[in-house]
Amino acid sequence: MENNINKSIFLGIDAGSTALSIVAIDSGKNIVDTLYTFHHGKIHEEIENYCARFCKTDLCGIGFTSPVAAITGGHEVNSIVAYVTAIKHAMPQIRTCVIVGGEKFGVIEFDDNGNYSQYRGNTSCAAGTGGFLDQQARRLQLAGSHELSVMALKNCGDIPKIASRCAVFAKTDIIHVQQEGYAITEICDGLCYGVARNIADTVFASHTPVQPVAIVGGVSLNSAVVKHLESIVGVRFHVPELSHIYGAFGAALYVANNTIKKTVEFTINTKLRNRLYHFPPLAITMSNYPTFNGIESFVHTSLHDVEVDIYQPMNGVIETFIGIDIGSTSTKMALIDKQGTMRAGFYTRTAGKPLEAVQSIFEACDVYAEKHGISISVKGAATTGSGRKFIGTLIGADCILDEITAHAKAACTLQPDVDTIIEIGGQDSKFTMIKNGNVIFSQMNNVCAAGTGSFIEEQAYKLGCNLAAYATRALGKQSPLSSDRCTVFMERDINYCMSQGYDTDELLAAVLHSVVENYLSKVSGEAKIGNVICFQGATAKNKALVAAFEQKLQKPLHVSQYCHLTGALGCALEVMESQIAQTSFRGIGLYKKSIPVKSEICNLCTNHCKLKVADVDGEVVAYGFLCGRDYHYKKYVSKTKGIFDFSREHNKIFTLPSNEDTAQVGIPYALHLVDEMDLWIDFFKRLNVTVITSSGCDDPVTIGKRIAQAEFCAPIAAFHGHVTYLADRCNYIFTPFYLERDAPSHSRRQYCYYTQFAPSLTSLIPSVSNKVVMPILNYEIQPLFSRRTLYKACKQMGINANYIEIMMAFEQAQNTHKENQKKLMISGKHAVETRKDIAVVLLGRPYNVIPDSMNKNIPSLFVNLGIPVLYQDMIQYNDDDSKAIDELLKAFHWHYAAKILQIAHGIAKSDGLYPVLLTSFKCAPDSFVMEYFKRILDDAGKPYLILQLDEHDSTVGYETRIEAAVRSFKNHYTKKLVKTTGIPVVPSVTRETLKGKTVLLPNWDTMASRLLKANLIREGIDAHILFEDETTIARGTRTNTGQCLPLTIIAFECIDYIKKNKLDTENTILWMMDSEISCNIRMYPYYIKSIFDSYGKGMDKVKVFVGDISFKEVSIKAALYTYFAFMFSGLLRRVGCRYRPYEVIQGATNYAIEQTMQDFEKAFMDKVEWTDALSDMVARFDAIKIKKMSKPKVALFGDLYVRDNDVMNQNLIQFIEKHGGEVITTPYNYYAKMIANPYFKKWFREGKYGEIVTGKTLLTTVELIEQKYYSYFQKLLNEPEPVYAVNFEKVLQQFGVTMYHTGESFDNLIKIFALLHHYPDISLFVQTSPAFCCPALVTEAMAKRIYEVTGVPIVSITYDGTESFKNDVVVPYLTLLRNTLSQQEMKQKLS
Repeated sequence: MENNINKSIFLGIDAGSTALSIVAIDSGKNIVDTLYTFHHGKIHEEIENYCARFCKTDLCGIGFTSPVAAITGGHEVNSIVAYVTAIKHAMPQIRTCVIVGGEKFGVIEFDDNGNYSQYRGNTSCAAGTGGFLDQQARRLQLAGSHELSVMALKNCGDIPKIASRCAVFAKTDIIHVQQEGYAITEICDGLCYGVARNIADTVFASHTPVQPVAIVGGVSLNSAVVKHLESIVGVRFHVPELSHIYGAFGAALYVANNTIKKTVEFTINTKLRNRLYHFPPLAITMSNYPTFNGIESFVHTSLHDVEVDIYQPMNGVIETFIGIDIGSTSTKMALIDKQGTMRAGFYTRTAGKPLEAVQSIFEACDVYAEKHGISISVKGAATTGSGRKFIGTLIGADCILDEITAHAKAACTLQPDVDTIIEIGGQDSKFTMIKNGNVIFSQMNNVCAAGTGSFIEEQAYKLGCNLAAYATRALGKQSPLSSDRCTVFMERDINYCMSQGYDTDELLAAVLHSVVENYLSKVSGEAKIGNVICFQGATAKNKALVAAFEQKLQKPLHVSQYCHLTGALGCALEVMESQIAQTSFRGIGLYKKSIPVKSEICNLCTNHCKLKVADVDGEVVAYGFLCGRDYHYKKYVSKTKGIFDFSREHNKIFTLPSNEDTAQVGIPYALHLVDEMDLWIDFFKRLNVTVITSSGCDDPVTIGKRIAQAEFCAPIAAFHGHVTYLADRCNYIFTPFYLERDAPSHSRRQYCYYTQFAPSLTSLIPSVSNKVVMPILNYEIQPLFSRRTLYKACKQMGINANYIEIMMAFEQAQNTHKENQKKLMISGKHAVETRKDIAVVLLGRPYNVIPDSMNKNIPSLFVNLGIPVLYQDMIQYNDDDSKAIDELLKAFHWHYAAKILQIAHGIAKSDGLYPVLLTSFKCAPDSFVMEYFKRILDDAGKPYLILQLDEHDSTVGYETRIEAAVRSFKNHYTKKLVKTTGIPVVPSVTRETLKGKTVLLPNWDTMASRLLKANLIREGIDAHILFEDETTIARGTRTNTGQCLPLTIIAFECIDYIKKNKLDTENTILWMMDSEISCNIRMYPYYIKSIFDSYGKGMDKVKVFVGDISFKEVSIKAALYTYFAFMFSGLLRRVGCRYRPYEVIQGATNYAIEQTMQDFEKAFMDKVEWTDALSDMVARFDAIKIKKMSKPKVALFGDLYVRDNDVMNQNLIQFIEKHGGEVITTPYNYYAKMIANPYFKKWFREGKYGEIVTGKTLLTTVELIEQKYYSYFQKLLNEPEPVYAVNFEKVLQQFGVTMYHTGESFDNLIKIFALLHHYPDISLFVQTSPAFCCPALVTEAMAKRIYEVTGVPIVSITYDGTESFKNDVVVPYLTLLRNTLSQQEMKQKLS
């Protein structure tokens, strides 16, 4: 474009995670120029270069959609507002618009008049669609996502199944299909289909979009994705011209519409902000780091370029053994001689074509040998890596070895006294413990590939760094803190750091620290790291990464010259030592042959094995059989005969009926019903009722994810799928509520949070809403009530039986069920007593372990290795057996969680039994279980295996883990090798006095905490409030493995506070709240204490106090003051929200709040009268000048730690006010009155009469006292005291929720309708929650129904501890949306 164009120019700038787009329009809103480029972190430079095209006098307005691209004098435009602006300008007829960018995707919906209605987007874990395709294109050695799209469109074969939700799952599946031999076009098409499925399932769920539909954003240029989207959704997608830069186009239009046409001075913000560093400069100070050059090194050019290193001279005839490691990103070959000496190494990219990669290596080897007159005689060949079986079968390998065993073999050869192996590959990370040359324990990263080699590679590309230069650039650099939890979170932190002006080299160093932290928290656990550490895998060639490990561990690491080849070297050594008589290897010359590979399905049995069949010199070679047959034998051959398999035994005892086409009653074979399926089938049959189960539903998770309205774990998605499966097959669907089981004294045994609400959620599915029957069956703790509700349910289903007949059928079914459980136990006992070697016991929730649709064929994988498999219900135990962990079991109020730990403790002491824990990815209760499961087994010095079930279809990842685990089990069994960590298994919390201690209070509410501190100081207690900022929150997220985020944040804030203030750890105590509600919060004190114990360095001496939220254990007066501390702080916050949006002088309200808080602190220390402090408050606020106007009301609710914590919620309240809203908060005394009557009714029905009397007496007493003080706040709020006359039982029924539920989801519904009763003009609800919060997800899943009932949209904001900004999602609702539900209609809804 020519300089100095004489016209008014408006620029729109859209800077995403990877790409930068700029659109220039003139005063007539015509596009005059565009830019679309990958910025590689150099955003400001690209913008500056582009703006140089124009005369400064021509630039009349610049809009930018991200603070990363902030420009002084420019206007920040919310990205959704920008897209809406562009769509309404260019395509006013559009009613649905899908946006798919590099990191985010979502859908904008418009009403019948073309006005903005709502936006729905992806959650953190489903992010990265466009960037993900770019990454995979590079992985497949394609020029970019455009070429990937072209390849996908050429596919005429199969579309391999690739996980459709999480980018990491999808990446893992791609690796597996690569190893299975799918063609590149098939893989590309599978990728594009997976992304399309991901988008459709997330933003459309179970409904069809209103047409016409458009798609914009970078991925809109991918014709394959668009094609699949059209097929999945069933509508045509319009792709407008310049669809990929619509965000920038909209930003330009917005400033053109809202700017006075005059020249404005703009400055590109290249000035660095105040940068904070967490890590010192990287340097190796303790480790001996090798050079990697052989005596000769070169690159052989072939289908895949091969790096060749010759380590020893070679001439004449050489008898060799070869090992090949076929990994996710690279393929390696080691060539050793008869003495085990490494002679040559070969390294190439796998690039989705493992066979081509191996053939290229063979060619490089053969060409070198021919050139130098060498004759290579291969005496044995072995394979390892994720592609070991496929390639091993094709080349005729003599030995096929799992990677962990291969790496251990190499490490013990290279460093005989090794006790620890750190191995980080392209996709997997592994941790191995060695004792006397034997593997005693091994662990791999569960599910998530964050922090592996591929992540380092992707970040290097994104930051414009060549991998070869990475270490040099990162060494010597200090760096900021970034997330270690997930690839998506890491990338977001890197993006944020980019916007803060950190140098690219500093960000490269930050990536490496993230990898180290991720490995130590997710894979190994720092306490298990020994003293002789071998770091293996290609990532060990990154000297800066070795330095990062050394800096963290403060120990030297041994890095071999062959570190990138150790997997291949290990399996070569293994085949050498096996002394085979005659090799089966087909020869190096295989590279000269064309080896066609095709896919087949074997239908000889129900396994339906997916086979890869190749033709090698006329010989048919097949891979993929689960049974013992070969390709030419056309009958099923069992290789598991005589080996105990709990699945077979379970199916014999708990026989499911052969399903008819239809029945009167359908029962979902999912969640809590799996455990008692036989009971309910028997019950209905005794009443002559036809029954059908959903056991025939093959893929319930996939079906359920399309229907569920939130990103639940796989079991909850499966429950949705099972219920939907039954919709057309029965008259009624029996989905009883299971809330709680009988428990030992001083304990509770509740079903998991999601399970308690699962029937409610599925009752909202339109196709089944009139069929579901949901009796509450707490029959162990409320037998009479449960029987009454069961009787009513039977009558609802039209069952022709009286009360006595129904109860007799139930009693008989219960007795039969108990007999079946005894049979299962006897069967297990016999298997344990008659076994000849080791056996494994699968632990986990029955709905994860028992159904074939959920357990990923894991029981068979063990049985195929000749290992007997039992289930936890087959293991005999009693409460006396677990006395050592009694306190821990009391802390676990979840039914299955406690049972798993109790069985694990028993197995830890049982010779020859080894536990394998099966859990679901994103299961919050199990995230606690996993940590204590590890501690129990580590304390016993016994190896174990944890397998996280996810949604990708391949079993390759499980096979590797299982094969390695079986080896460590056998080594332990034969050698009884023991190693313990010395960390306490059971955390010790205290309920003793706080007097004489330094008491630390969590800062969950920045205002209430100050008054609670003052209250305790008045009682003579040395109280402190934990400090937090963005850095401390980020630190607190780093060790989180799926637990509620506030938990780890509080723990590390406590550690930081003690260190900074040099407190005496033995005299310091962290106060934590006790809780009986259905929530993980009950686990907080125990888990935080476990973190202190693991951290060590004196922190293990810090006590954790568990007390009542009222501080009643301190004194009666303290309890009374606590109530008013919450009341005063909550009402003051509400007053602030009432004044601040309308203040004439900015900052006047915040000043008044701070002055009042200081007075309140004095009042709560009894230094001034409360009434004097309140009178001064009124005078202060009366002096604030305010504008007479109204603004849309935005009501907040959600997790208390996030809702009332300005740091954690990124100053949400003032952000909403900045964008034109007035925030409605819920003071604690309002909340108490909201929930009082519903809870009184609930307690009455549960027979908790004492709680009712105490609660009502306390509430009445406090209300009488509070009237004296409330009047002061009422003067400022200028609104009547709320009276909540809502029929909450009726409200809850609309969402399938009962008065017997508990937890925040129950409370949220009450809050929503109570707030609407008091403020019928609310325009928007905002739910705030931390990552991994179960109640928030339940409410999010109900949001659509809440909107239908109230007419008020709900925005759910999840704060993940990263510094990427979350709150901008509310902006479109404030600027574009108008609430259409009248106040009169609202009153009718609430009546």
